[in-house]
Formats: sequence, structure tokens, C-alpha cells
Amino acid sequence: MADDERRRLLVRIQALEQATTTILGELAKLKQTVESLAGGFASEDEHGRTTYVEPEAAAVDAADGVETSVDEERPKARARDEVRRAIDVEFWLGGRGLLLLGVVAFVFAVGFLLKYAFDHGWIGPLTRVLMATGAGLAAVVIGHRLNRQGYRVYGLWLAAGGFGAIYMSIWAAVNLYSLLPPAAGFVLMVLLVGAAGVMGIFNHSEQFAALAAFGGYLAPLLLQFETPGNLFGLAYLASLSAAGLWIAAREEWPYLAAISVAGGMLMTLPGRGGADLHGIYLAALSATAYLTARREGWHAITLLTVVLGWWVYLSGAGRWDIEGVRFAIYAGGLWLVSLLAWLGIKDWATAKERAEIDADSTRGSASTLGEMVGALVIAVPPLLFFFSTLFGVLDNYAPALEKSLGLTLALTLGAIYVVLATLFPDGRGPASRTWRYTVGFAFWLMAPPIAWSGIALARVWLLEGAILTVAGIFRGLREARWAGLFALVLAVLAYLVGASRPPGDPAFISLFSLTGLALSLCWGAWALSVRRARNPHELEENAWILLLGSGLLFLAWGRGEIRLFYTLMNGGRDWFLARELTISAFWMTYAAALLATGFLLRRPPVRWAGLGMAFIAATKVFVYDVSKLAQLYRAASFFGLAIVLLGLAFLYQRLRAEGGSESV
Repeated sequence: MADDERRRLLVRIQALEQATTTILGELAKLKQTVESLAGGFASEDEHGRTTYVEPEAAAVDAADGVETSVDEERPKARARDEVRRAIDVEFWLGGRGLLLLGVVAFVFAVGFLLKYAFDHGWIGPLTRVLMATGAGLAAVVIGHRLNRQGYRVYGLWLAAGGFGAIYMSIWAAVNLYSLLPPAAGFVLMVLLVGAAGVMGIFNHSEQFAALAAFGGYLAPLLLQFETPGNLFGLAYLASLSAAGLWIAAREEWPYLAAISVAGGMLMTLPGRGGADLHGIYLAALSATAYLTARREGWHAITLLTVVLGWWVYLSGAGRWDIEGVRFAIYAGGLWLVSLLAWLGIKDWATAKERAEIDADSTRGSASTLGEMVGALVIAVPPLLFFFSTLFGVLDNYAPALEKSLGLTLALTLGAIYVVLATLFPDGRGPASRTWRYTVGFAFWLMAPPIAWSGIALARVWLLEGAILTVAGIFRGLREARWAGLFALVLAVLAYLVGASRPPGDPAFISLFSLTGLALSLCWGAWALSVRRARNPHELEENAWILLLGSGLLFLAWGRGEIRLFYTLMNGGRDWFLARELTISAFWMTYAAALLATGFLLRRPPVRWAGLGMAFIAATKVFVYDVSKLAQLYRAASFFGLAIVLLGLAFLYQRLRAEGGSESV
């Protein structure tokens, strides 16, 4: 028992020592940061202990013991930094800039000399190819040896130039002089690219490996051999891209990954035919690139995959004979792989980006690269799939089914994203449920215009808005409530802009009129209903502007129906006076109803809306009715206004006498 206790104590002591070492390291880093921010500096005493000297304190020069102030030490430190930066720039220009110029000058000199020899017939085609190949091999060998001796940059650049010379000599042997068949030249180029890639991997040079991959993608295009329209060409591109992405993930080389994605997609454009092969290839390459970028946290690669994948597909579909239902199927494949790459991610922002956002409260949910990519991945592919299917397939190949299929597709996509928002856990930013609900509800709102127009469209949006609002209240979904409000706004716009009233339609009692009445009251109903929701947002609790807008719409509706009623009666001047008096009475009655409702429900926003309507009605009576109505109608108008205003004033005085407040 004692031995067990001793072992447990030793384990705890070792763990404590490791934790202490970690803490000391973090303290040292923190100390350096504080020193750099405060402008102080560290010094060692005679016992070797490190102490920190405050900026206001004096610093003693270790060499001659002369006391120096911090104000004198800081300019010296800045001067040393400037000298160091100047030396770095000088060595970069001398070591790399002059090297590049030297390589270019050497290539031009050899090129001019060889051109002179070629023009005078001194050197035949075979000799030219062999000379270029030999020079390239020599550059590769010498560059490799210089790299082994410590001249890394010089040696790798020289070797890269050598590989380039051999690469172009193979191209010249096939295309210029017909010394080799295209198949043999292609095999030699692939072997050369493989050798260059291996050299880049063993020397841990991302630029070298990326240059080799670039040459690999250009090989079939330069030799016009097995263009990527057949199985062999696409298999070659797939193998090269898969190898490039695997090496990029293994070595953490994002630039090589970018070359692999861009080359693997863009090099398919010259191909012709092979519809199914190209559709499957693009979907598989996109899925591989998405998963690699997701695992490594490469947001730029994800964005590149989204943009290039869809651009290449939409640009090359005509060349590859992808049309009809097949076009929709492969567009759906691109959407599905992007959806699978997005699922399960809790936060598209990196840990560093998220720490910066959390540390600065003023930034809030500022848009980082990761969040922007996450938003594009979730929102853009389904939209592209929907519109490419709707306009590319339905309009050209199934116009009779356009409405039914388009409506079904929009409702289905919306349902998919709403289900995903319900089932999958919440995240941050574009990985949150809010984004999934937003995309789903957006498709539901896009669906009605496909099948309806005019007054029918307004009614469908009104029904959809009511359903979403009720579901949002009972399910506690703020996204559904706001989607319902947006649907109601669209319904009002469709009624005001796109709906036309049938000739001879009666006022107040027709279906068209009742639809307008429902639409004029919908905003106010939304504002009052969402107050009963669980945890309403501040904007939902203070939606007085919606009540005011609803009131104005109701006044406009009532005025229009009253004017239509008197127009259908075919009256003269007397009917004009009666019409204006009826409009004034209608407005005043509505104001009184709002105020009475506000008192009954104890809702200050409703009472404020009633007050606004009362002032609007009073303004009409004092300004318009006085100038337009006859004496008898004018008196009736003012008499009715006086009764309403006095009654409303009495209600307010009574409320005040009872000790009421705006919270009542």
C-alpha cells in the first residue's frame, strides 16, 4: 500500500514539474511582450538574475559603466532595427534578385546563340534537342549539389531552370521537329514532372513542388495528347490532383493545393464530349478539395473550389454535351458535395480569428475570411443549383412542367435546410442554425412567384407569412417569425404593384377587397402577436413602426374602397361631398378604435398609433374639408371630429387621474 501511495505521489510531482515548466515558458513570452509594449528592457545583475528596467529608470552600459537614459537607448535600438532591415533587403536583392537576373540573362544568351546557329544551319533538330536536354540535366545536377552544400535557394532555382529546359526540349521534340510521337513525349513529361516533384518533397520546397505540378497540368495541353475529354485524360488529371492534394495536406502546403484544384478543374475545359465523365470528375474533385481544405483549415482553398467548380461546370457544360436532366443531376452533385463539406462544422473562423473577434467587443460578429467562406459555401451552391436547373433545364427542355417542377424544387430545398437546422447542433457564424433557417426560408419565399402572379401571388405570400409567424411563435423560432414578416411585406408589394382589380368589382365585399383588408392589417397583427413569443427580440417588442405602417395601409385601403363605392353609384357633386365626409368619418373612427384597443390591451404602442391616426384625421378635416365641403357637410365633419377628440381626451384624463402610466 505504501508503494502505491509513493508511486502516485511521484506521478503527481512529475505532472507538477511539467506544468511548472509550461507556465515558466508562457511567463517568459508574456514578459517579452510586455517589454516590447512598454518600451522597457531586461538586464542581468551580477548573480545572473534577469530584471526588468522600467522606461523611466536609468540603464547602465555593461561595457564602460556609463549611465544612459532610456530616451537615449530607444533611438539606438531603432537605428539597429533599421540597419538590420536594410541588410535583409540588401541580401535578398543580392542573393535572389541577382540570381534571377543571372539565370534569365544566361538563358537569353544561350537562346540568342542557338538561334544564330539554327538560322545558319550549323545545328540540326536532333542536336538542338540533345543540347537543350544536356544543359538542363547539367543544371539539375549542379543545382542539386549546391543545395547539398548549403546553397539552398541558389541550388533549387538552378535545378528548377534545368527541369524547365528539359521540359521544353521534350515539347520541341514532339511539336516542332516530330522526333518523338506524342505518346512518348507525354510519358517523358510525366516522368520528368514526377522527378521534379520528388526533388521538391525531399528538399521541403513548396515552390518547387508547385512548379512541377504546374508542368504536369500543362503537359497534355502542350502536346495535344489525350485531351481531357476522354477517360485517359480525366484519369490523368484526377491522379495528378489527388497526389497534389495529398502531398499538400501532408506537408501543409496551401499553394500546392491551390495549383492542384485550379489545374485539375481548368484543364478540363479544352475537352469535348464525355458528359458523364466530366460530371462525375468535377463532383469527385470538388469533394476531395472541400474535405482537404476543411481538415487543414484552408479557407482560401474552399473559396477557390466553390468559385472554380461552378464556373468550370457552367462554362464547359456545352462543350461536354451536358444538358437536360443530366445538367440538373450534376449541378445537384456539386451542391451536395458542398453541403457535405459544410455539415458538422461548428465554426468557420479559425481559432486566431475568433480570439480576435472575442477580444474586441466593438467588432461583434465582424466578417472574417472564414465566416465569409462559410456563408458562400452554404448559400451560393444551392442557389446556383436551383437557378441552373430552373432556367437551364426547365425553360429549354420541359417548359410545360416549369411551374410544377420549379415550385417542387424550391419547396424541397427549403425543407432540406429547415430540417438540417432542426436536427444538427448550433454553431457560430455561418455554422449556426440561423444560417440554415435563413437559406431554407429564402427558398420557401422564392417558391410562390414560380407558380403564381398578381393577386394570387399576394394571397399565397400572405398565407405563407401567417403560417411562418404562427410557427415561429409556438416553436420559439425568431428566424421563422422574421421570415413571416418578410413574406407579409412581399405580399403587400405584390398587391400594390402587381395586382389588378377586375372591372365592375364591388367595394368592401369582394374577394379582392377582402384581400386588401387582410394585407392592410397584417403588419399590425404581426407586431402584436410576436410580443407573446418566448424571448422576443427588442425590435419585436418595440415594433411601433409596423403598427403605424399597418394603420396607413388600412387608411389607404378604406379611402380607396369608399371612393370606389361612390364611383359605382355614378353620383354627382352631392356624392362627392358625401364621399369626403365618409372618408373623414372613417379615419376618425379608425383612430378611436386604435386608442380604445390600446387602452383595453394596455399597449402604449397601439395608443401611440391611434394618436397618430387621430392627428392625421384632424389635419384632413381642418385643411381639406374646410376648403372642399359645403357648409352643411363641413359642420357635420367638424361635429364628428369634435365628438371623437373629446372622447379620446376624456379617456386620457381618466387614465391620468387613476395614476396610469405608459407602462399600463
